[in-house]
Amino acid sequence: KQPVNGRIYESSAAGAVVATEFTLDDIRYQSKIAYRHSGSETTNDSFIIQASDGIHTDEKTVSISKYQIFIL
Repeated sequence: KQPVNGRIYESSAAGAVVATEFTLDDIRYQSKIAYRHSGSETTNDSFIIQASDGIHTDEKTVSISKYQIFIL
């Protein structure tokens, strides 16, 4: 689920596109995933991330407060 006050983007050869799925390697090794704030006056945001190993699935809320990211 995308954040309300920004978007999660994945950088690619074609430029930044809204990310709906990405892997741990995209974050860990390639740094291709980024949060971009919408520019609104609000400094808080959150989104839900779902992780799966193909068998088990878990969801966590990621909260952003003044551009600091917290995984709850």
